[in-house]
Amino acid sequence: MFKQKYNKRKTRTLKRRASLKTEIKRETKREDYIESLSKISNDDFGTNSESYNWLQLTPRLKPKRRYKFAKLKQLCAQELALNADLIDSKILSYIPHDIYKYIWKFILLLEQDSILSYSIFSKLSVPTHSNTNSLKDSVISLYKIPNRHHRIENLFKNLNLKDLVNFLQTFKPYLIFDASRIDNFQYREDYFMLFNLPKLICLNLSGHSFVDDIYINNLCSSIKDGKLPKLTVIKLNNTKITNSGLISLFKSCAYSSLSCIETSLSMETDEYQWSKIEKDQQGTILQKSPLGLKLNRLIKQKSIELDISNINLLDIMIVDDEFTQRDGQIAIESAWKARQKARVVITGGETYLINRDEKIKTTEYPELKLEEKPVQSRKRKKLIKTNAATFFN
Repeated sequence: MFKQKYNKRKTRTLKRRASLKTEIKRETKREDYIESLSKISNDDFGTNSESYNWLQLTPRLKPKRRYKFAKLKQLCAQELALNADLIDSKILSYIPHDIYKYIWKFILLLEQDSILSYSIFSKLSVPTHSNTNSLKDSVISLYKIPNRHHRIENLFKNLNLKDLVNFLQTFKPYLIFDASRIDNFQYREDYFMLFNLPKLICLNLSGHSFVDDIYINNLCSSIKDGKLPKLTVIKLNNTKITNSGLISLFKSCAYSSLSCIETSLSMETDEYQWSKIEKDQQGTILQKSPLGLKLNRLIKQKSIELDISNINLLDIMIVDDEFTQRDGQIAIESAWKARQKARVVITGGETYLINRDEKIKTTEYPELKLEEKPVQSRKRKKLIKTNAATFFN
């Protein structure tokens, strides 16, 4: 009897150990996947700088405090919020929507809303940011489109752009991408990775010396091939493109979604389907606006036909600074300060808008009128009236 109880207890212990090992293996695989997605070695990156874990980086690395709640529901939501990056999207599909949104409310409260957690919870209409009196919230108010699902994110320049593109292809938000605060991407190939973002809607590559006529020709080819079907606004101030490159954009993209081009080049557009915006009060406001607000203003002016009322807009700016764990929270705060300064920078240049209603000019030739000849009736042969005697005489 004692031996049977001992064997049963031993069997339960072995099963418990086996299940524990399985859970550890699953958790290890998940951690390895996240780490491989957001980190690369120095040899792979090709420089001494190392990519950081941008995917799970939260606005506050360490929550200030744990709130003391009386209700069990609140305590559970707080614990889930503190471990938000471990939440699986498949699990959320089985819980009610009100619980779903309740957990996200605590994630925002504790400032644990990373890009990864937002990508999971954004499938429902959840708030994009918290409403606190902080530097981050004041900067967000300078960029955010009112009453829209517009998420503002800062990324540091020591990220792996290939990993970012792969993640965005899975997440699939409408993307506003501003890289004007850095001089260049690390490799020229990084610029062509942007062609693999079908929901890229606004792009700013101002100040990049790699952006030249060759790159513009490749951009036009990608737009023609349907790789960038949503690209609407592009800024190319202080780049190496010439008038011929700008003309290629005018001609090649006349029938695409591209509707607004900003560049340092000034040229006449009478021969093309584009017009240059005058630098009056409205034109100056449009030029000073960041990409998201510029897009919204053009939609309100009916210069662009686009509905952004029910879509997720992810607004990413790459700041000219590297993230390290040593200066983690300080670097996050400095990124918001850099974005605040970028809001008041005046870049100058010209703004061109497409004229959708204007028909392309073609040479008209006068119609040739062919003279119609009257139809002649068919002549009949005259019958010879005679008889045999007359014929032989």
